[in-house]
Amino acid sequence: MVKEFAGADPSDGSGPDAAPEPDPISEMVRHLRRTIRGVDVYRYVLTARLQMTISEMIALSDLAEFGPMRAGDLAQRIGLTTGSVTTLLDRLEGRGYLRRTRPSSDRRTVLIELTHTGEELIMPIFDALERVVRSAASEVEPAGAKALSRCLGEVADALHTQKLEPPEPRPC
Repeated sequence: MVKEFAGADPSDGSGPDAAPEPDPISEMVRHLRRTIRGVDVYRYVLTARLQMTISEMIALSDLAEFGPMRAGDLAQRIGLTTGSVTTLLDRLEGRGYLRRTRPSSDRRTVLIELTHTGEELIMPIFDALERVVRSAASEVEPAGAKALSRCLGEVADALHTQKLEPPEPRPC
């Protein structure tokens, strides 16, 4: 004998043998992992085409997003030592993507900023990502988009401030 559930319609997949609803947070994490993989693939193709390293691309992206900053602050943002970031900055400055400046208010400070060439390189990359997001979100109500934006911002902030530690490898 088949048990009927109140309101269940066996023809719509909501009957007793229907798969349980996925946990929305688990689904968000799954979609976030897929998004990260997609961005990683895009970044690898892009850096190969531009003949630059991932760290160089991240440095240019951070300068475009957050504006001029000291080399030490940039090193901390992208997880490099100050020595490594100096070498990275030398390469990017040599290619004309950034420059070092000294503000008149404190001549001891050296700020790193994008050049026009650096902006011309990085902005189309940001624009391409924005086009993908706008297309994907075109059917989302403004309130839903606002909530999703807030959630993604909180996730991004948490990932940047909590510094995720990789899990210990399991013995074979």
